[in-house]
Amino acid sequence: IGHRGAALIAPEHTMASYEAARAAGAQWIECDVAVSRDRVLVCRHSACDLHTTTNILKGAHDDLVAKCSIPFTAAGGRASVKCCTYDFTMEELERLCMTMDESTDPAAATAANYTIGPPSYRSQLLVTPCQRIVRHAAFARWLHTHGRDAIPELKDTLEAGTVALLASVGMTVGDLADQLVGELRAAGFTNSLANGTNGTGWADATAPKAVLQTFDLGVAKYLKTAHAAQPVSYLYEVPVEKQILEALDLGVEVLGPPLFDLVTSEDHRMVPTAQALMLKARGAGLMPWTLERSSCAGELRPCGWYYQGITNAYDYSDTLLMMYELVHTLKVTGVFSDYPFTLTAFLNCVPACPGPVPTPLPRPLRSPFSTPMNKTAIVLTSAAPSSPAPGTTAALLATILLCVWAHPA
Repeated sequence: IGHRGAALIAPEHTMASYEAARAAGAQWIECDVAVSRDRVLVCRHSACDLHTTTNILKGAHDDLVAKCSIPFTAAGGRASVKCCTYDFTMEELERLCMTMDESTDPAAATAANYTIGPPSYRSQLLVTPCQRIVRHAAFARWLHTHGRDAIPELKDTLEAGTVALLASVGMTVGDLADQLVGELRAAGFTNSLANGTNGTGWADATAPKAVLQTFDLGVAKYLKTAHAAQPVSYLYEVPVEKQILEALDLGVEVLGPPLFDLVTSEDHRMVPTAQALMLKARGAGLMPWTLERSSCAGELRPCGWYYQGITNAYDYSDTLLMMYELVHTLKVTGVFSDYPFTLTAFLNCVPACPGPVPTPLPRPLRSPFSTPMNKTAIVLTSAAPSSPAPGTTAALLATILLCVWAHPA
């Protein structure tokens, strides 16, 4: 699953990022959905991240900064700013250029110095002079045209600014969910589950598919009531058993846990967690998140929040072992990745092992929620505006080496 496209190497939620995810073999590509002041649905990870994911603070848009929920201030020696999609009309949003998600300097004295560039483990390989914001409706049409599956997430449904905007025009979050479903159907995503819920199959196994994601259990309930045939994924950060079971009882077909809720280390091995085995026993589809999303300062290896619970020395070969457990043991529906080529290469090269020796041919990932993932031709070119980040290169080399190990011929 292309997480925000291919956010390790391109500005997230831009066409450059989406195209990179498609070229890397991602079957599902994500658009996080926020709303503009004039109620246009756009692809942004958060309604209120424009100050770190666009050039709004770079000096050319002072008139827009003044409209931010919190215009830039440096009172008391501490910088503060909050710019949200619902602060602006679509016409205003389309003036901005998208950037790599940047780190910030809380002691910055000026708006121009507030952002200090992306983390070093992210590459700027596909950063171009100006990538514009993407409308969800246009993105959905692009997905369908290219035969890719949609996995939009309705963002910030409980955020005060979003709720206030909707209330000011007599709308509810349910209306926003209806708008999202309507845009998907208008783009051609009319496929539905054929025989109820919990992974019993699609009406058309070959047609593009859509699964709607949400962290909001209320939105999940609304979707399963108003759009019963539309598959839904309930996302969570903290595994609260009561909420997870309630989501499954509502008919939610997929769960979206963090990676560490499904896989952990034990005696220097990667193994499924007890939670993962329980969820599989309940028949839930699983779409864990997110490979390549976090790192640690000065370390060129998987590290940080997304990899907690892994107690052995964690390096890129351990990422491959984690993917083995997710794909072959737990048989997940998909895995979110900031660099989808990692999983594509894995699926092409690493078979399930019935014993200590790999079987001769790779076994593609299969799921009621995805067409079989077949081998994908990947073309690597040397023409690039800049070099990949060291971590990107290490991930690619580790994957290639594992391919050679699995298929020495």
